[in-house]
Amino acid sequence: MFNRKLLISAIIFGSSFFGVSFSAQAENQDVFFNGNYASGCQFTSKTDGTVTPNALFGANSLGSIATYPDASSGEVKVTCSSLLGAQVTASEPEAVTAPSNAQFSTKLSFLDGVAGTVGIPIIGNTETTIKVDMSASSASPIPTGDYKFKVVVTATPN
Repeated sequence: MFNRKLLISAIIFGSSFFGVSFSAQAENQDVFFNGNYASGCQFTSKTDGTVTPNALFGANSLGSIATYPDASSGEVKVTCSSLLGAQVTASEPEAVTAPSNAQFSTKLSFLDGVAGTVGIPIIGNTETTIKVDMSASSASPIPTGDYKFKVVVTATPN
């Protein structure tokens, strides 16, 4: 009988001892996410081109396209962060350096062979290489001297 009381006491004592609930403290941990979303378009590199007189029109035209021997195209690389891509256009060439008596009646820019004012579409979120060319023509012979032209290339997200 004594063992039975001892056993019951042990069970009750044990259940109350182990039945006591210990509350655990909840802990929080902050997790941060860093990044940079560059909106718009970024030009990642450029290569300047060269101009020479046109083989077909002689001394009345300077340019960088195939009919201009020893000339070279310029090049830009651009990436636009738009899923819908972008439109790239180019300005009319501007003579930055030229002899004072140089007069140009026609100045054209080209992007991958397309008139720069028309522009070309590019795919979004992809680096795109674009060939940039130009020509400047005159009704009269172009004076000898040093020439430097500027073509402004613009990438606009769609």
